[in-house]
Amino acid sequence: MAQTNAILRLAQLSAGLSILAGCPSTVVLVGTGGAPAASATTAATASSGAGGSPISSGSSASSASSASSSGAAGCGDTTSDPHNCGACGHDCLGGACASSSCAPILLAMGADSNTIGIAVSGSYVYLADETGPYRVPIGGGPPDWSWWSGGASSLEVTSLAVDATSVYWGGTRVQSVPFTGGTAKTLQTLSVSDYADGLALDATAAYYVDRLPETVVRLDLGTGTASPLGPARNAQSSPLWFSIVGDDTDVYWAANNAGETLWRMPKTGGAAVSLIAGVDSPAGLALDQDTLYWIESGGIYSIPKLGGAPSHLAQEAGDNGSSLAVDATSVYWLNGVAGTLNRVPKGGGPTELLASGQIQCVGVALDTLWVYWVATQQVMKVAK
Repeated sequence: MAQTNAILRLAQLSAGLSILAGCPSTVVLVGTGGAPAASATTAATASSGAGGSPISSGSSASSASSASSSGAAGCGDTTSDPHNCGACGHDCLGGACASSSCAPILLAMGADSNTIGIAVSGSYVYLADETGPYRVPIGGGPPDWSWWSGGASSLEVTSLAVDATSVYWGGTRVQSVPFTGGTAKTLQTLSVSDYADGLALDATAAYYVDRLPETVVRLDLGTGTASPLGPARNAQSSPLWFSIVGDDTDVYWAANNAGETLWRMPKTGGAAVSLIAGVDSPAGLALDQDTLYWIESGGIYSIPKLGGAPSHLAQEAGDNGSSLAVDATSVYWLNGVAGTLNRVPKGGGPTELLASGQIQCVGVALDTLWVYWVATQQVMKVAK
């Protein structure tokens, strides 16, 4: 299967596949870390390197306005110095600095036009297309479909996730393969025209929404036993897709429709708890220790995981394919309509434009040094 996948990809790329517009929202993030900085969509490929540490920064306006004072403090021209970009000590880690912002770095061209998700772990960025996963080195290199083999490919993949050892993908099947490669394992086969939406992982199970019966499911990773936890509940008869995330004790999900509800349910099953109703096409769900975050057409929002008043963090004309991620201090998202990569503090505040011109964009993933995403079939990263 590895050889077949590789031949198929080469044929597809040489044939010039059309680019799928929009940003599918099923994204699962690993690691910790923070924020990108702004600029054009292309830059020279550079190695990720080991140097540098996460640097927090304020809005674009505040970074630019502080440039002269930073320079006066003794670190040079912060508008163009890649080691002091926008502020003293803010290193672009091999990328260029222009107008006080780090420029994105091109990791790979030829990403599949049907890429649906992105995650990062160790030395690779993992992505998935309609048949399964592929990967790109975090230091740059061509997309690789040949590192796994065997197993039955899942048709129309809708979700991607990683844990400490393996990559998982869901669609008409739920499958996995170790980071080291080898034979793909089929964990669950769904009925024809059914889909496993979203994948939230813990040490023993994967959680997803079975789209046709609209049921939250726990899939034991050891035995492959699928156990329905309860109805997924949605406001419309035909949801576009479901998003789901999880913490140590609960799963949280929503259907991507107008007038939806964000739900919480124990991983052991039981009654679903409504966190907030009347949400307009929620997407890009993300969690931290205490809070659930999401994007909808009216902006970026958060709500305490145990319930409470929602907070409107940013006014953003998002689309229902936008993707979102969080770190210790900020919320980051891609807007597929505007083609922008953005950041806002978790407590609210000025929105920072991190990159523009990101058309046909897919996902956003974070590690301790970089932010990764896909735009126009290019895998990109930018230093925090």
